[in-house]
Amino acid sequence: MKTLHIFPVCEQRECLFQLADMDDPAPGFEGKELASHFCSHTGFAVGDLIANRPERQKELFEKYGAFRVIHGDNVVFEYSGETDEV
Repeated sequence: MKTLHIFPVCEQRECLFQLADMDDPAPGFEGKELASHFCSHTGFAVGDLIANRPERQKELFEKYGAFRVIHGDNVVFEYSGETDEV
């Protein structure tokens, strides 16, 4: 199962969060950005980037097959062709 990561690009409360493939680094970055969203709080990042985005879930499933998303140290979302929120 492919693992993707959500992380903030700053240390402020309101911040841009990225969904990234850390196994496929882009030049000059740790990972390849798959999506980004400006969130008013870290708690909204999962929904804004993946959980409330069925079109993105399907797109990533077509690219990677089954995948999970880690935010911080926790698996926060899994997708295996149907919505499988953790």
